[in-house]
Formats: sequence, structure tokens, C-alpha cells
Amino acid sequence: MSNVTTTTAIATIKQAYLDAWKNQFIMTVSPFYSAIEKATTPSIQFKTAAKVGQVGGFGSAVEGGTMPTAGAQRYMNFEGSVKNLFVPIRITDKAIEASKNSKGSYFANLLGTEIEGAFETAKINFSRMVVAGNGTGKLATTADNGGSTSIVVDKHRFLDVGMTIDVLDVADALIGSRRITGITRNTDGTGTIVVDTTIDTAAATSYITIQGSLNNEITGLDAIFDANVLTYMNNTKSTTPVIVPASHDAEKNVTNSLLREMVADSDDYRNGHTDMILCGGAAFRAYTDFLDDMKISMQTDILQGGFAAVRFLYDDRIIKIVREKFVAPTEMIGVNSKDFQELYLSDWDYMNQEDSTKLALVAGTDYYETVIRKYTEIVCKNPGACWKLTNCA
Repeated sequence: MSNVTTTTAIATIKQAYLDAWKNQFIMTVSPFYSAIEKATTPSIQFKTAAKVGQVGGFGSAVEGGTMPTAGAQRYMNFEGSVKNLFVPIRITDKAIEASKNSKGSYFANLLGTEIEGAFETAKINFSRMVVAGNGTGKLATTADNGGSTSIVVDKHRFLDVGMTIDVLDVADALIGSRRITGITRNTDGTGTIVVDTTIDTAAATSYITIQGSLNNEITGLDAIFDANVLTYMNNTKSTTPVIVPASHDAEKNVTNSLLREMVADSDDYRNGHTDMILCGGAAFRAYTDFLDDMKISMQTDILQGGFAAVRFLYDDRIIKIVREKFVAPTEMIGVNSKDFQELYLSDWDYMNQEDSTKLALVAGTDYYETVIRKYTEIVCKNPGACWKLTNCA
């Protein structure tokens, strides 16, 4: 890179990685996300209308009698606003100086590594939000740790080393932000995390989010099913039963017959058309074990993004059964991917896009920073047609 200016090199590297980021993100986040429609929204706020039920004008009458009364099609609005996703990327002044001394490859590799690492982090957290998120951002509940660097959590599957987290109390007040430096995972889903400095979780009702994310995350699939989330896209669940999905205890016995019952209920009574079944790890293994035990041939497809799916025959169509990392381990979720849409105001891009050669110096530090951001939300036009099987394994 000695024949190229540092500024030009920065711009070239950043653009090359951004193009790859955009292309790979759609394909590799998750099977579910790869399948749903992506569309732009012209403003921060959005409103999507969906049909509800039948037109009310049909009826029978005697010859010469009164005609049926017309009844207009009913619609339901799903309203929300795009969420703000940010991925800061930092590199030190020393690395930039190295590029000026005929050591540009070092700089290029370092900047590229930082962007690749940011991509993997964004992909994991975006997948979690889309599949397991409910908009609140809550990842785990803590035990009272008595003021130490060790925190016992009720579930570990959303937490990982390197994450910067907020610990909040039951009143949503911030206790402190810390970085996870270690984690122990128990087979029952609980775990213990170690953070970089001492913190007092104060009570067993405290909880953890990603830094700054409380009530700021994407409205994922869990918002449809979580009974503690009282509304969905500005519709109150208790007064709008049509948006409440079905849930059934599989009693550790997942069979083709049970799956057909769930799909039929959605199709026949909820205007559904299930085309994907998303499985947690244990649930997916339980289903494939069922196929093995029954000596049923397992036929598979490779979906967009390279994800493998088991083919499930239901009457007039093939439904794809896939393993989704962030579905709860013993659960299965049925969806019609065509009912979902990602609405984004802006796709992934650099915040200082008017001059992509810039890496801004952060005041009081020796590092420069650029931020990749996206403004987006996920909306389902028929949440009541989704369904869930619990206790599958």
C-alpha cells in the first residue's frame, strides 16, 4: 500500500468491506431472516394495513326479497417506528501511523479484522433480536451477587464474552455497565458471567441488556408470543384476540401428526399459510430422532444463504423445518415468512457517508472511530397465524 495514500486506502477498505457486509448479512443472519421480504420505508414512522376476516356483504335471499347488506372489508393497522442499530469500529493512531511507514498491509489487515469482527457481532445480535427479541432488550435476570465481578443469571444463551452489558434494577434504573470477560454455561440453561469490574446487582429482580438497548431493540418474533408484552405494533393483545397466536405443549412427543394439527389450525381458523417451522436445537434433534425411529426418509433442501432444511409435506405444499439458533432450545415456531417484512429507512452504511475516507478521532483517546448503522424494524401482518410448540424435548 506504499503507492497509495492512507486516505485512499481507508476509503477503499471501508467500501469493500461494507459491500460484502450488505450482501452477506441478508444471506447469513438466519434462515428466517433470509426468507422474509425487505423493503424501504420513507419515514421513521410506519403504518402497515392488513385484512381481517371476510367481507360482510355475502348472503342468501328469496327471489324478490331483501338483498344482503353490504359489509366493507375490515383492516387492522400495524404501526411503529424504525429502530437504530449502531456498530462502532475503532482503530488506534499507532496503526494508522504504521501505514505511513510502508507497513500499509498491517493497517489494512487490522482495519479489515476490526470490520469483520464487527460484522460477526452485528450478525449474532441481529439474529437474536429478529428471532428471540421482544423489543425490550432484556437478555437475562440476575441473582443478588453481593457486590462482586461474578453474576449468576437465569439463562446464558444470549450472553457471550466480550459483550458490553447494562445491569438494571426492577425499576429500570441503570446500576452500571460492564464488559463480560468470562462465562460458565450450565446444562439447564442457567449460568454465571464474570465482568471486568465489581458491580452490585442489588436484588434477584435485576436484569441485563446490551449497552443502551433497553426498549430500543427490534420487535422480533418473541414479541408476538410473550404474554408479558401487552401490545404488538400498537395493538393491544387482550382486546384484539386475532393477533394472539396459538401455543401447545408437545409433551416431549413431536410427531408429523402433531405438526399437521398445528398447521391445519393456523390455515383453517387463522388465515395462515405456514411455510417454515423454526426449531430450537433440542427440538430439532427430537424431530429428526422421530424420523429416524419411524424409519421415515429425511429429505432436505438447501435454502438461500446455505441453510439446510428438512422437507415436511403438508397437503398442498412443502414446509421447510430449520434449526434457528435463537429459538428456545425445546420449542418450535410455525410462521408464514410472507407475513413478515423488514422495513428499513436506511440499509447498513457509515454514519459519515458524505466522506467515507474519514476515521474520526475520539476526544481524549488515541483511537479513531467510524460507525456502521442501520435504521430498521420487523413487522408481521398476521401475528395470530403464527404458532408455537413448547416442551418438544
